[in-house]
Amino acid sequence: MDTGVLENIGLTKNEVKVYLALIDLGETTTTPLVKRAVIPSSKVYPALDRLIQKGLVSYILKSNKKFYSATNPRNLIDFLSTKEKDLEQQKEEVEKLIPQFLLKQTMREVPAEAQVYEGQEGIRTIFYSMFNELKRGDEYYVFYSGTFEEFTSWKLFFRSIHIKREKLGIIVKMILDAQLKSVAREVGKGLKNYKVRFFQEPLPNSWTMIYQDKVLIATAIPQTIGFVIQSKAIADQYKTFFQSMWKRAKA
Repeated sequence: MDTGVLENIGLTKNEVKVYLALIDLGETTTTPLVKRAVIPSSKVYPALDRLIQKGLVSYILKSNKKFYSATNPRNLIDFLSTKEKDLEQQKEEVEKLIPQFLLKQTMREVPAEAQVYEGQEGIRTIFYSMFNELKRGDEYYVFYSGTFEEFTSWKLFFRSIHIKREKLGIIVKMILDAQLKSVAREVGKGLKNYKVRFFQEPLPNSWTMIYQDKVLIATAIPQTIGFVIQSKAIADQYKTFFQSMWKRAKA
């Protein structure tokens, strides 16, 4: 039998030996199991504990003695499914870190210009400057996450911004934290070029806006401050990341 398959799905060598020994022996105590698995008893017990946690081994008590047995072999498929879910979650967590890593990496490698804006009027200045640079039919992209209370306090500000954007014929695509769905729909009510999708997993508590060769990174708490970085390399990487997240986000 090719035991390498079981190792490839995440079992250790000792776990494989113990599992296969149980498949052969059926319900058994550790003494025959140690002989069949051909590993020291000191290593059999930790392997059994891990296999039990993975749902591949169970035990019953008879006269205060544990009798072990392999569970239904189809539980190997359930084990793999759980691993896939864990890997998918880990992938999502790593993907959330990628923009920060990319930003640090490219800022080190590529010269970039950065401007700082403070307060709500400073953020308004950034939007108006962007609108002056974009043409009708152009798109810009936004990640936004914050508390429901924070987003609600900015609702009228964002509504006025999007009304102006709509008149200019500029398209926005936004990915927001799912908890902000109701307020986001209020902000975009009646607007055509307001495209928004939502992400179930928490996003960093800030907003990021990408347009042309610029990236805005801003926070509202504890103070409203925004940094506009001008770098084609950085903007292109953020756009690529946005497009991959856009496919996974839900309307």
